Amino acid sequence: MPQTLEIDVEKITWKIPLRLAHSLQGIVSINMIRVAYWSCTVAL
Repeated sequence: MPQTLEIDVEKITWKIPLRLAHSLQGIVSINMIRVAYWSCTVAL
């Protein structure tokens, strides 16, 4: 399992290291909608 990434869903460009970008198949965001600001939920 790769190290976790801190991703801001409200920013268009995510900083994902190149070593992960080539093998990235999905992103899991557990429990985000319940605890995040509404603007983050909309961006997601």
